[in-house]
Amino acid sequence: MKKILVTFLIISTISCANNYDKQAAVTYDFSGGRFGDCLIAYLHAKWMSFTYGIPLLYKPFKYSDQLELDRREIRIDNVRLPARTKRLAQHDLSIDVTKPCLYTVPYFSEVLYERNLTHNKEKWIYFAVDWADKEFLQEIRNMINPIDKKLLDKKCKADAITVAVHVRKGGGFDQGELLSDTIEKVSGVNYRDLHDSLRFPPEYYYVEQLKKLSELLNNCPLYVYIFTDDQNPAEIARRLQFQLGEYANIEFDYRKQSNSHDANVIEDFFAMTTFQCLIRPQSNFSLVAGLIGDFLIEIAPVEHHWEETKSVFDKIEIKDKRILS
Repeated sequence: MKKILVTFLIISTISCANNYDKQAAVTYDFSGGRFGDCLIAYLHAKWMSFTYGIPLLYKPFKYSDQLELDRREIRIDNVRLPARTKRLAQHDLSIDVTKPCLYTVPYFSEVLYERNLTHNKEKWIYFAVDWADKEFLQEIRNMINPIDKKLLDKKCKADAITVAVHVRKGGGFDQGELLSDTIEKVSGVNYRDLHDSLRFPPEYYYVEQLKKLSELLNNCPLYVYIFTDDQNPAEIARRLQFQLGEYANIEFDYRKQSNSHDANVIEDFFAMTTFQCLIRPQSNFSLVAGLIGDFLIEIAPVEHHWEETKSVFDKIEIKDKRILS
């Protein structure tokens, strides 16, 4: 009799655990982009789950099986779902937690200029996430955490401040050649940095920010590691070092072999979070790394425009923990 009761309790527990068809829950859609886009899609739905106190039903994505969230979240394909579904839209972002319904959060960008692009404005929604909420931040740090904790080994230099620099080039994933710092008119070529200048800043952006960072840190020794999807990080480091020749305090490093847009993705993402400072573009990959990491100083572009053939950054955001704390 005791064995029968225990078996019944186990079956009942499993049944209840898989029963999400009687309550409100939330999930997300993807953009078709890479790891950073998938993380942002997940985090937007996570915020709705956190805010409304409803379950998040997790959709796996490439590399997510290497994250703690794969162990802790409720997989959408393992549970019974509500019969009613609702896709959130800009004219209706409401969630009713009292009735069974599966709400889907469509993908949208955290970057204002990108949301305002004509081809995004009508199809994308937007709601603000309080990324500074300490409880939410701790939750997402717990979830976006590698199963292999060796990936979190600190990149330390006893005699230098460590700086992660994310240089997004496309690496064969994003179409179109990339410019250096000017507009070149070539028929039939859709340059990504011409249309997405905050995601693909010209290299002089990194030069200027490294100068600024050096000055903020009283020109102390800096160990700068180039994280990039480009197949030739050595050449990027060479160009940056040449333009920063007078800054003898800056040492450059980069991955020496097997670098591309679809290699070392998880390794680079978590390695980036272990540095003391971060200079990044408006890329979801390093944007999320900025949330997960605990950076002394983080620098990112916010507003940009073109002056004839010159790319100009109107606003640079500098988060300086020394001042904020």
